[in-house]
Amino acid sequence: MNEHSLYAWIGNTDIRCFEEDNRENPGPVAQAYRTGRYDRLILLFNHITLSREGYDRWLQTLPLENNIQKTITIEIIDRPMENPTDFSAIYEIVTEQLSKRNSENRTYHLSPGTPAMAAVWMLVSAGPYPAELIESSLQMGVKDVHIPFDISFRYRPEITAFTQSVIGLTSGLPEDSVEFKMILTKSGQMKKLKENAKKAAVFNVPVLLLGESGTGKEMVANAVHSVSARKNGPLVSVNCGAIPRELLESELFGYEKGAFTGAEKNHKGFLEQADKGSLFLDEVAELSLQAQVKLLRVLQTGYIRPVGSEKDIKVDFRVIAATNKDLMQEVVEGRFREDLFHRLAVAVLKLIPLREREGDIAFLSEKLSQKVNKTFSDEAEGNWRERSLSEEALQVLIEHDWPGNIRELQNSITRLFLWADKPVISKEEARFALHRKTESSKEKQPGYHPLGDGIDLNAERDRMSFYYIQEALKQSGGVKKRAAELLGFKNYQTLSMQMEKLGIVWK
Repeated sequence: MNEHSLYAWIGNTDIRCFEEDNRENPGPVAQAYRTGRYDRLILLFNHITLSREGYDRWLQTLPLENNIQKTITIEIIDRPMENPTDFSAIYEIVTEQLSKRNSENRTYHLSPGTPAMAAVWMLVSAGPYPAELIESSLQMGVKDVHIPFDISFRYRPEITAFTQSVIGLTSGLPEDSVEFKMILTKSGQMKKLKENAKKAAVFNVPVLLLGESGTGKEMVANAVHSVSARKNGPLVSVNCGAIPRELLESELFGYEKGAFTGAEKNHKGFLEQADKGSLFLDEVAELSLQAQVKLLRVLQTGYIRPVGSEKDIKVDFRVIAATNKDLMQEVVEGRFREDLFHRLAVAVLKLIPLREREGDIAFLSEKLSQKVNKTFSDEAEGNWRERSLSEEALQVLIEHDWPGNIRELQNSITRLFLWADKPVISKEEARFALHRKTESSKEKQPGYHPLGDGIDLNAERDRMSFYYIQEALKQSGGVKKRAAELLGFKNYQTLSMQMEKLGIVWK
């Protein structure tokens, strides 16, 4: 049978009762101790004047109710704080202690300490560390608390205040980790997204990352995990679209030896590997409906059953999911379960495409240029002449629509630097790198782009305009009036405006 532990802060009333040796009304902690319900008391305090040994001895001299005879272990843990209403500090201290002990039944005492401390107990009980709640008073004694109905009114404003504080309306956001610092941006929208990601990281809630391919969803998932209470646990990444459907169940849930042909030993699935950590489900929309049902059950119950096993295994992980699809549309069209969608879509973060990140194309181009130069210099053992982008080449990059987002930008700069004959990249080299076609005869046609999961029609229109304007200028020998006539423009001024919009410079 698991040990039953009571967690509580030692409050001012507890200290006063101890110092006055008040045994009739000994304070909230002592009231709970005397019930004899608990095997262990884990008491947190931030009073430098309290004698831990003295308070421990005094508690153990108090008789238990109904003549109960048992030994109760008492741990008193000193955690000084400058401000006992600092939600972030309280949360960090509490989760640090709870993460050390897993196989126990827990109860949290709401009465001793500040209302902010009570609010934290309520938050963790509803999230990563479930527990029973109690409160006590001289008149009512010790009683159970059931959120949200039986909770004492005096705590309710503190829940709101706590939420506001920890999610960053005050200065309670976690500091940048290395992973957060790797998300480079000058865009105000992206800075706000990073801030929201930190807010979400504080709580043990599911995170859903939405955005086009290449926008950095995996980087954000790594960053969220890195500042969460689970940062010391594993981060297990799963590409749901890369696992064959016939293997999906055994890969996610694991299997026992002999479960099927080739199962020569027990195998932990991804969900069990993520225990006490975070599970990153990339391309979650690619899960089959059958797999979605089984994933939903795990998220609801906290248990998995490996293939071939008759026993359930308890798992405890935080799920971070990502997709480049419109999940609500997938729900409407019957390809994604609505109940699973609502399970995952708690903290929703939408990553902005690179073309909409103001100032970031130029900023990231510079940073990536530095990175590529360093990589090539290291690999060439110093026998590398640094490359740089001319202003005209940079303008070509800025005007590009970047359907592949940051991944495409990084690969394009790498390709540009690799093939460049001169240290400074020209606009022609930049255009060649961005608009190179494949061998397919169809794809050699201007503007052709396979539909796949969809296209950006405006971007395709710009590509076609770019191609035909250059062809018209070639045929006209650079005479804009003649080129405008070839393109059906009423005057050459219209052509000039289109050239400026598309970054075409003709000499």
